[in-house]
Amino acid sequence: MNVGALQKHLNDVAALAAAAGASPKVSNELLACAQALAPFASRPVSELAVFLGRATDAAPEGPVPWASAKKPRAAKATVPPKPSPDETIDRLHRLYESIAHTTLDDEGIEKELGLIGTLKGKAIDGAAEKMNVLAAVKKAKGVDAKKAIIRGAILNRRGRFERNDY
Repeated sequence: MNVGALQKHLNDVAALAAAAGASPKVSNELLACAQALAPFASRPVSELAVFLGRATDAAPEGPVPWASAKKPRAAKATVPPKPSPDETIDRLHRLYESIAHTTLDDEGIEKELGLIGTLKGKAIDGAAEKMNVLAAVKKAKGVDAKKAIIRGAILNRRGRFERNDY
């Protein structure tokens, strides 16, 4: 007998199980098993038995590792944690201090400047103090205006170094 005949019998048993009122899970598992045999349809059942015996020998301590009906989950992309307000202030201050000789390209600088958007409350004042613009930030109205002053302080410092005006 070849595996194709075994496939047919498994399909028939699935149909009989469904007709007898078995749960759909039973029928689906039998149909899945029959479908999995498709690559071996023209081979003798004895070869399939040898093949399965070798697979069992490969994992003698328990179930065959790939025997689970569940599909493996895709690996989740790890998102780095957001920096704390203090870490954000420190990173912005380092950028401010090293803007003249930074190895960051414009995209990298913009990425670091994007941290300004995460600042809230007292952290805005803390960053402003590190950039020596606290007085201007205290006078500014609105959070966006305060953040713009901090951003401007960093970019103005960069411009001064580029023009040798420091």
